[in-house]
Amino acid sequence: RDLHSFPTRRSSDLATRLRLSLVDAARLDEAALTQLGARGVLRLAKGTAQIIIGPLADQVAGEIQDAMRAP
Repeated sequence: RDLHSFPTRRSSDLATRLRLSLVDAARLDEAALTQLGARGVLRLAKGTAQIIIGPLADQVAGEIQDAMRAP
């Protein structure tokens, strides 16, 4: 799945979780995230979610941030 397709405004890591601030929470594809290796998805306050990834969360956050900066 192309990282540019995720509807995020911002991402950050929480040791084992990726915290997302979403533009459109309805577009968050939990099944796709699970297929990519996520261990779980927590939908929190409106427009935010935490993706449980494990110890690679900081690496994944960095890759998403790099992809979001790319043209």
